[in-house]
Amino acid sequence: MILVGLLIITGCTSIPERYANMEVISETQKYNNAGQLEKISTEKEVGWTVSDETDEGFFLDITYKEYVMTYPNSEEMKSAVDKFKEIASREAEKRGYIIKPVKRKDYNTSYHVGSLDGVALIQVTGMIYKETK
Repeated sequence: MILVGLLIITGCTSIPERYANMEVISETQKYNNAGQLEKISTEKEVGWTVSDETDEGFFLDITYKEYVMTYPNSEEMKSAVDKFKEIASREAEKRGYIIKPVKRKDYNTSYHVGSLDGVALIQVTGMIYKETK
């Protein structure tokens, strides 16, 4: 019984509670021209927080949760970065300004995969800069 409890605790991977904002993303099934399934229906989560706001912009930290079989591939990493950019734009809009285009040098990525549940937590962090005219 104790062993089962330990396996459940160590195998669960979730978005850390430190994030002030949460969102669930649902995807539908997609089929290619040959009628083959390309992406199964999944539910993903993202959590984020904004900090270090200055006259130049703000720091954005997101964690993107996705179920994976092994390690996140380039498509999954790109999805996390795209969500980072989308959230950056929304947060800037809430603050009444437009951001500069987010370039690769502006953010860092890392990930952790749960040993038992196949959940990848992909973290994307970086400074988001205001557009100046």
